[in-house]
Amino acid sequence: MENSEQEAGILSRENGKVVGESTFDLMGLAKRFELACGLAEEVDAVEVLPGPPTEVHVSHKPMGVVTIIVPFNW
Repeated sequence: MENSEQEAGILSRENGKVVGESTFDLMGLAKRFELACGLAEEVDAVEVLPGPPTEVHVSHKPMGVVTIIVPFNW
């Protein structure tokens, strides 16, 4: 957020948004980035729950191509 005014201007020119909305978008992006980084250590965490022993298998299966279409200046 050090250069937020300059970055908001660039985002505004790229997307056709007003600078205030671009600034708000950058603030949201910075907050989401901080939250995601804070959870990075928990990605591979193992949680042991009380109760009878169970066996859990976790697998990752590719879902194919996924896309999101939004208006250019949303």
